[in-house]
Amino acid sequence: MSLLEIHNVCKNFKIGNESVSVLNDLTLTVNKGELVCLLGVSGCGKTTFLRLISGLEKQTSGTILINGTQYKIRNRTVNMVFQEPRLFPWLSVQDNIIFGLKRNDHSKAKNLKVTEIINKLGLSPYIHEMPYKLSGGIAQRVALARAIVTEPELLLLDEPFSSLDSITKNSIMEDLLDLWKSANMTIIHVTHNLDEAIMLAQKIIVLKYRNNSTECFDIMNLSYPRNPESDYFKELKSKVFNSY
Repeated sequence: MSLLEIHNVCKNFKIGNESVSVLNDLTLTVNKGELVCLLGVSGCGKTTFLRLISGLEKQTSGTILINGTQYKIRNRTVNMVFQEPRLFPWLSVQDNIIFGLKRNDHSKAKNLKVTEIINKLGLSPYIHEMPYKLSGGIAQRVALARAIVTEPELLLLDEPFSSLDSITKNSIMEDLLDLWKSANMTIIHVTHNLDEAIMLAQKIIVLKYRNNSTECFDIMNLSYPRNPESDYFKELKSKVFNSY
């Protein structure tokens, strides 16, 4: 069943007296529970696409449907993690994570959920630390925890691992996969990294730069964990790369 439907979406920006098209007549569907990676060269509109879905930007034309209705920001249906953590510097790690929850909700189930996510992302030793004391990898884990703890139906990731070293990135990706498998959550992850996309995705969508058409690679049948040294992985990487 589809969660997100994009129908003939266009997005134009005005630069001086000129109207510049970033997305033009884009149509695609994301099903409930899918982990989708969106690839494409710089400037093709990947981040703009996420901002339209999140409600941070408004499309020039076309329709965006979530659960069959035109989306308005409410009830924490969608949450987004950015390239930088964007933590509140005056709040501790724990307070950053629970910030998006209802302030008066102190139910046992909710507290257990917060604790579970903190533990799964390896944040237990840091819950009382302030953001300025955190490494980049830990700060990004906190941002991810803050987004997931509200139990969004759709989680949007805008290159959140791009500034991390490979060891830290691989560790967070493993934790993300575990959380996705255990939660009823759909993820759209924007990245420039082909290996990262193949390691994570059930479906890879390449957004073409010139005409905003898309090419989709369904790899749902490829089991986890995935081996970047395998022949299949290398062949798929070549196919995706040649589709740009």
